Amino acid sequence: MTGVDLSTWRDGDSRRAIVAFVESVTRPGAAFVPAADRIATFDNDGTLWVERPAPPQFDFLLRVWSQAVRETRA
Repeated sequence: MTGVDLSTWRDGDSRRAIVAFVESVTRPGAAFVPAADRIATFDNDGTLWVERPAPPQFDFLLRVWSQAVRETRA
C-alpha cells in the first residue's frame, strides 16, 4: 500500500488495523491470500449491502409507509 491509502481517514486504530490487514494478506507471508481467493465487500453508508438490495429496501419502505398511514389515521 502507498502512503496515501485511506488519505481522508484520521490516523487512528481503525485505519491502522485496516492498512495492516491489507498489507498482511497482499504480501508474501503467513497471512498471504492469493489474488484469485480474495473477496472484496463495498460499503457506501456505514452498512453492508446484500448483493441484491431491492427486497430489503422494499420491505423497509412498505413498513415505513404503513406506519405513516397508521399515524395519519390516528
